[in-house]
Amino acid sequence: MQEKISAIKRKIKKSDVIERILGLNLVVFILVHLFGFFVNTNGSNTNWLVSLLSLDPNIGGFLQQPWSVITYGFIHVNFIHILFNSIAIYYIGYLSLDYFGVKKFLNIYILGILTGGIVCLFTYNYFISNSSTFIVGASAGITSVFIAIATYMPHYQLKIRFIGFVKLWILACLWLAFDIVQLSGSNIGGHMAHLGGALFGFLYIYMTNSDFKFNIVKKKNPFSDIYINKDKKVNFNKNKSVENQDKINLILEKISKSGYDSLSAKEKEFLFKQK
Repeated sequence: MQEKISAIKRKIKKSDVIERILGLNLVVFILVHLFGFFVNTNGSNTNWLVSLLSLDPNIGGFLQQPWSVITYGFIHVNFIHILFNSIAIYYIGYLSLDYFGVKKFLNIYILGILTGGIVCLFTYNYFISNSSTFIVGASAGITSVFIAIATYMPHYQLKIRFIGFVKLWILACLWLAFDIVQLSGSNIGGHMAHLGGALFGFLYIYMTNSDFKFNIVKKKNPFSDIYINKDKKVNFNKNKSVENQDKINLILEKISKSGYDSLSAKEKEFLFKQK
């Protein structure tokens, strides 16, 4: 038993931030279904864990458990909900980590959940009445990260099966349109939380990225012409000098570890001059 616990600890230590978020969501999901339910005195089932961690959009309920404006983003009740959110966290998360790094990714994800919760509270208490729907799920954080990466490099293209290459800004517009259309449905608070996360993701990049305007105007992702040769060395152009190539490789390695914003102004200038 002790060996199994030690093995789990070692695995956790070796895991990256995406794996830890996925693991936390899964653990909470399991706990909700194994230990959360109890029977009320009136005979109905209540899940105390969901009640404790989910966001009550009514201001009175929220004030009794203010921590829920964050914890709601780590709880899922429906299997399909956690499945699709886990897939989104995996793909969007790793794409974002390549450009933002761990610290910025966590800032956008956690604060996106917080902003989504605040927007949901504001909407319910000023525009919607007589509603008792509890808010759960990581979608606000996921939306925040996705809109952030789409804002950061809108012309980056993803290959989608049966469709082909689609730019991030187009996918972001479709993502937001889906939430806006769903505002007329029953889960208004959830979709407002998503839009709140989207707003934070956009503003975060706008306010922290000095190259934001450049990226919006640019028609291509600044790294779209990079290719990998058979020796697994990154090249911009076959005619570049060996000295330049070594410097490019060092800069790209720095980006992969700490994100594009970790580069100095001179490094950014040098990188774009290689185009």
